Amino acid sequence: MQKRLTEVDSSEPDLPRINELDLVRLILATAVVCQHATILAHAPILAPLGSIPAVPIFIYLSGLLVSESLKRSKNTSDYLGKRIRRILPAYITIVVIGGLLAWGKAMLARAPGTSIQSLINYFSNNLLFLNFRYPCAYPLPLGQDPNLCAVNGSLWSIKYELVFYLLLPILIGCSSQIKGKFLARSLGLGSWLALGIYSNMPIYTTIILCFLAGVGVSHWKKPILNNLEKLPATNPKIRALCAIAITGLSGAGLPLFLTLPLITLVSFYPTKPQAQALNILKFGDLSYGIYLIHFPIIQIFITSLPRNFKETAWCSLLSLAASAILAALLYQGVEKRFLGKSNHYVCGG
Repeated sequence: MQKRLTEVDSSEPDLPRINELDLVRLILATAVVCQHATILAHAPILAPLGSIPAVPIFIYLSGLLVSESLKRSKNTSDYLGKRIRRILPAYITIVVIGGLLAWGKAMLARAPGTSIQSLINYFSNNLLFLNFRYPCAYPLPLGQDPNLCAVNGSLWSIKYELVFYLLLPILIGCSSQIKGKFLARSLGLGSWLALGIYSNMPIYTTIILCFLAGVGVSHWKKPILNNLEKLPATNPKIRALCAIAITGLSGAGLPLFLTLPLITLVSFYPTKPQAQALNILKFGDLSYGIYLIHFPIIQIFITSLPRNFKETAWCSLLSLAASAILAALLYQGVEKRFLGKSNHYVCGG
């Protein structure tokens, strides 16, 4: 058996199993659906959902949760295996089904360049996370906006998450050699400060900083949780409402460098009685499925719904409802089968 990258601190508390991070992730997935419905179908912006910086916050939460997963893993192989089982089965399912449907539709419409070769090109690029190279089920016409024919334009961020997942063991391994958690904590704090000092950064720079900030929080976890435990407990419903409010405020002007720590503190704030906690995982983990499914759903609605309907808020709501239902089916039929029995989502459900 390979040696752990870091020695587990027996005095370090685990993240509370009952928290609001899953609720925040579901709100972020909802925001992404509404934002893409506005871009693709010209549906009206639903404030504040239309302005929530969903991807950066998602990446921040990934940095935090994946760091915790790495700490609990027996070794690097165990950690990577969990990441593969979590990401790939649902991703491959959606790429294959979405590609076949889009390709079949293009064949019926006799779109230029549609052939068996174009389907192979779509699969080979998208299954390797090179979505930007072949976003449509047929060759992209010169000068055409890829959003007009992209099968699933929302998958662009997954390749960055995978790179972060692969680099994380190296970062943590280096951190363990440099005065324990000093490197991870310093990078996290520096990234948070950079988010506060600099504005209008490229999205790629922002998501790197957000991921590192999440990693840093995982290594500041002990003092954070120990100090929160000293505060008077509140009702779980109040904590959930606060998490919803802060996530919504991020779309109303609250900057990222304030949003991220506030979401963290609220999500882990002590509550009682815990029996009244909002358990959204009883339907499974819907946020990842909604992220994977919603873009093709919106593309279908664009071509099948009348213009006076799709350019209304009803298009966003219908896209969200259809995505949530299919995400639940995807979780139960595909994702859950590959997750371990001790997985957070399986236990929570």
